Amino acid sequence: MIKLRLRFSSLIVILIFLLLGGVNTYAQNRKIDSLFVVLKNNKEDTNKVRTLNLLSSEIRYSNPDTAIILGTEALQLAEKLNWSFGIAISNANLGGGNYLRGNYPKALNHYLKAIELFEKLNKKSKVADNYSNIGLIYDRQKDSEKALEYYFKALSIVEELHDSVRIAPKLGNIGWCYSNKGDFQLALVYDFRALKMNIDLKITRSISTVLANIGSVYSLKGDSALAAGNKKLAFTDFYPKSLDYYQRSLAIAQEIKNRAAMAYLFVDIGMSYVHLGKYAESEPYLLRASALADSLHSPDTFKDAEKGLSELYTLTNRHQQAFEYYKKYIASRDILFNSENTKKQTQIEMNFEFDKKQAADSILNSEQLKHEQLKHDQEIQQQRLYTLGGGIGFALMLIVAGVSIRAYRNKQKANDIISLQKALVEEKQKEILDSIHYAKRIQQSLLPTEKYIDSKLKRLSE
Repeated sequence: MIKLRLRFSSLIVILIFLLLGGVNTYAQNRKIDSLFVVLKNNKEDTNKVRTLNLLSSEIRYSNPDTAIILGTEALQLAEKLNWSFGIAISNANLGGGNYLRGNYPKALNHYLKAIELFEKLNKKSKVADNYSNIGLIYDRQKDSEKALEYYFKALSIVEELHDSVRIAPKLGNIGWCYSNKGDFQLALVYDFRALKMNIDLKITRSISTVLANIGSVYSLKGDSALAAGNKKLAFTDFYPKSLDYYQRSLAIAQEIKNRAAMAYLFVDIGMSYVHLGKYAESEPYLLRASALADSLHSPDTFKDAEKGLSELYTLTNRHQQAFEYYKKYIASRDILFNSENTKKQTQIEMNFEFDKKQAADSILNSEQLKHEQLKHDQEIQQQRLYTLGGGIGFALMLIVAGVSIRAYRNKQKANDIISLQKALVEEKQKEILDSIHYAKRIQQSLLPTEKYIDSKLKRLSE
């Protein structure tokens, strides 16, 4: 039987997850349950990095602290394996976890690291997603100009890729940002583009979000009309429109059981009824918003609900109730005010870290340019040496060739002289031999032969 083992750190993560209130989610969410089972079976390889990141992503909104622990383990393993894509994904996940925890400098740092790696890997859609995430950080910090800069960077990439699934939320982000800036006309342009695209793609959750954003724009336009003293325009035009979009968004949020969206939509619908003077219709929505925001530990939505109830009860002459809800509103506002001060300090730190990284990148780029220039100069110098060496070598080769040719010609000339002298010697030898032979023939013709002499001597002796 194969014994299933789980690393100690992963076991601690699961225990923390359970202690932090994830028991119900763990029991109800089969995907998370199955991921934990897969995690037990994973070896120390890229599959484990994937599982850790998937699990981190799944529980990020319910337990960002646990998501950060899982993302950190994924990052460490990916770095150990030297797996660039895994390192990039882990950094993106850690950016998300730290964003939800309100640690914006850390989130920004992780997102920038993820972008740098995704660019090297040519993962353009991932680069766009992380640009959007950085935009969200600046949006949360009320820096609309910086947020729009990153939102448009993201939009440019996904439009180039014709990635409709990613284009829609980028348009929605831009619409929301323009709304925060008070540029309602541009906000509606981008919101309606996002709405049409989400309807075409049948992305229910996104349709609900964009409808709520459009409702907010009309509500804010109504507030602007009231501020300008045009109450009739506000009541007859903007608030009914905002209420219509809020109700449509709420229906979708209830269908998909998005309780956080339901809470702030209850506030928006309740306040729309208050602005229209329909106080009886307003109260149930604001009370439901207060109760739901409290159960979700959503201080921002809770604050808005308490303020809305205080206004409602003041307008309907229920001053004691108005005072009670006003005190709750003040208490929650003070908590958020302190939190906002912390965020402002965080924003200063984040800008410092961002500027520091840009400066470091600038220095690094400068050093890289110097190194590349030096390398280029060395290559040119080396090429010049090669050229000079080649020229000298060619010249030497020509000299050697010239000497060789001259030596060959001299040798050939000497050979010709020797051949001529040899021919002359041979000719002289032939002439001498011919003379000798000729003399011998004359001698033979003049002198008697030995046989003739012997014959004569023999006759005389007789």
